[in-house]
Amino acid sequence: GALARVALLGGTNTDEGSGFVLPAVKRPLSAAAYTDYISKLTLRLEVPRANLSDVLAVYPPRPAADNAKLAAALATDFLFRCGTRHLARAMSSRGNRAYLYRFDQRARDDTSEPVDWGVTHGSEVPFVFERGSWIDSGNTSFTPAERLLSVAIGGM
Repeated sequence: GALARVALLGGTNTDEGSGFVLPAVKRPLSAAAYTDYISKLTLRLEVPRANLSDVLAVYPPRPAADNAKLAAALATDFLFRCGTRHLARAMSSRGNRAYLYRFDQRARDDTSEPVDWGVTHGSEVPFVFERGSWIDSGNTSFTPAERLLSVAIGGM
């Protein structure tokens, strides 16, 4: 069918993959365990085996470190960011306007996931629905700066 001539607004959260990867791996994630995890993840996502070395070249494990957040960053890029950018480029190549954003704000009172996981999948939801948290913890207020951001998002 025909492509509608409407603008696209697409984006991702900075640490989108953290909520999926971090609870699934044993920490600290050694370099060997990271490589094994990425190998299984790419196989599950049907990435050709020949491309695994390319993936590891871009996201190389650190020998003496916890590689869990690196695995989460790879998941963020592969599962969220790359597809969003690809769609925006495709729309733009057909003459449609496309806009991308990266959301990087976590509400102070958002207790849905550990703070050190960052701005995960869904961290924008409290701002969209003007609530300080996904979870009704009894303290779901925004800071003044968060309130301004929520109002700006709601006015889009």
